[in-house]
Amino acid sequence: MRHIIMILCFGLLFNTLYAQQRIIKFKLEEVLAPADYSKSCISILLRIRDMDSKAALSNMQVLLSDQDESYPYISNAKGEVFIVTGEDSPNIIIKPSGKPYDLSAISELKMEKGKHYLLLVDMPKRNIIEIDTEPRPLKKPVIYLYPEQATELTLSLKINGELTFSYPKYENGWTCTAMPNGDIKIGQKTYPYLFWEGLSAEIDSKIQQTGFVVASENIVSFLEEKLAHIGLNDKEMTDFITFWAPRLEQNAYSYLHFATGEAYSKNVASLVINITPTTEIRLFMYHSPVGPDFKVESQELPTFERKGFTLVEWGGGPIELTNN
Repeated sequence: MRHIIMILCFGLLFNTLYAQQRIIKFKLEEVLAPADYSKSCISILLRIRDMDSKAALSNMQVLLSDQDESYPYISNAKGEVFIVTGEDSPNIIIKPSGKPYDLSAISELKMEKGKHYLLLVDMPKRNIIEIDTEPRPLKKPVIYLYPEQATELTLSLKINGELTFSYPKYENGWTCTAMPNGDIKIGQKTYPYLFWEGLSAEIDSKIQQTGFVVASENIVSFLEEKLAHIGLNDKEMTDFITFWAPRLEQNAYSYLHFATGEAYSKNVASLVINITPTTEIRLFMYHSPVGPDFKVESQELPTFERKGFTLVEWGGGPIELTNN
């Protein structure tokens, strides 16, 4: 009969790691191996629990790094999985199977063949962000136009809410002559961009489940990096940063989420233009003050390659998180 008797042989290995910006805590204990156990294998009793309640997590999928994901181990009612492997430094992947936890990985486990181990893993719940969806200010959306030659354009907005201010004045739209250098001519005046502000209707809370937490002292460098990644040029980045950085630096930490593409059109405003740009770069930055321990899944941002007639629009506005 095989017995697994828990004893501390070489002390405990405590470790933490980040997986999709979540801290997983695990503890590895070596336990006594039976005399007849193969010296060429390692056995692991993996026990998965909720980090806060310590409740067992059943039906969690567990994979070794080289395992066919179509055939995962599945944790039982006690949150346990028994694994036998020939690797002495296995990488273990835990998939949540619809539960409110993130896909997580445990690596750099140092084990010896012919021995048994108990691996205790505490999983933190995914941070579910709840937001107040009441109307919020849409601050300084500005529209830059870069046609390949002087072009007569007519633009109109379909705002998810109401228009409160514009410059030059928005009268059922703007009719202008746009120049390749970015100048916008209306009548006898020349403008660097079209400016508008408004109040939003309800915000789709689904787009707020990812983002970034940025300390005050890192705001400028963070914005420089992310705006360049998205595709803004130096002038557009300077306009954005000089408007937003002084406001965001008033918070010790800020939660930021960038709505682009379809999310911008749905939550902020869609744009109708008589000549479709080859490239459209539209981003709206939602922001909220948060505490230093606030965690959120990192947002993946797109990169836009500027080709031909390019339109750029950026803006921002506050949201109120209810669990920060």
